[in-house]
Amino acid sequence: MWRQDADLKAAFDNVERDLLWEYLRKKGINEHLVTKIEEIHEETISRVRVDGRVSECFKTYKGVRQGCPLSPSLFAAFIGDIEEMFRKEQAGGVVVGKEKVWSLAYADDLVVLAREEKGMKEMLGNMEKYMRRKKLMVNVEKSKMMVFRKGGGRRKINEWRWEKDKIEEVKEFKYLGYVMNERNTAAAHERENLEMTLEGE
Repeated sequence: MWRQDADLKAAFDNVERDLLWEYLRKKGINEHLVTKIEEIHEETISRVRVDGRVSECFKTYKGVRQGCPLSPSLFAAFIGDIEEMFRKEQAGGVVVGKEKVWSLAYADDLVVLAREEKGMKEMLGNMEKYMRRKKLMVNVEKSKMMVFRKGGGRRKINEWRWEKDKIEEVKEFKYLGYVMNERNTAAAHERENLEMTLEGE
């Protein structure tokens, strides 16, 4: 099974608000509620720290509000149609029970799944188009590819790319605090827990 962990670059800050409002209305969200959400995003300000110095306040016109309890839900809604897109394209995906699953998402962490290499390559191409439509960016340096396998000899490491940038293929990766490895065993996670325990002594 092929698995790609996509790190979305400054995801909450890069949401195009007009696209978000349009998507909420398209999904049938109550107009009064959408208007209220728009209103709380009208007067958003921010500061940046450069070389230890904090800038003056400036207005922002992109992104959902930092620290707002509503923001994770708004972002989840904004990319909530990615699974629908994958289902429509019918490339990749894995069967879990009786259902076929193409992606897993938690906040700005996105995982894409495929049973075969060809399916994963097609999914990456479809996802590139999707991210361009949403005007979101993928942090390629933090995004990884991993292949789960039961056994056998060494396999050829393929080159994976996001647009022109290379995606690193790894043998283990931490997702939501759990360390996974290519053999899909708990050994890597148990090793990290032991190391953390020894460091704390």
